[in-house]
Amino acid sequence: MNLQCPYCQSPRVITRNSAKKVGGALGTVGGAATGAANALAGAAIGRTVGMVAGPTGAVLGSLSGALLGALFGAATCGMAGSRLGAMIDERVLDNHQCLDCGQTFSASGGVLPSDWPTSH
Repeated sequence: MNLQCPYCQSPRVITRNSAKKVGGALGTVGGAATGAANALAGAAIGRTVGMVAGPTGAVLGSLSGALLGALFGAATCGMAGSRLGAMIDERVLDNHQCLDCGQTFSASGGVLPSDWPTSH
């Protein structure tokens, strides 16, 4: 997509993705916490599966079950948070910034402020 600044018509525009970054980080932390809370269930399942290999298998199964529960929670919630953040960036926030004039704007188009000069 080739964007131009609606204020100065410069093609030097960057995408900020602030909400996507924050949403992804919060989702990852929340998912890891949820995964850790559910780690007991994962550990119990891992212990049951590991019992086939004896006591050592039960311990390793418990640890791997807990670890996989935390990692799975972090990954899935991190992706969900990132997607939600991307939607906020696209629909709510001024997600683009002009490198020449410093103004931020939305790609969906907006109305220039009435006090902004329209010609240079």
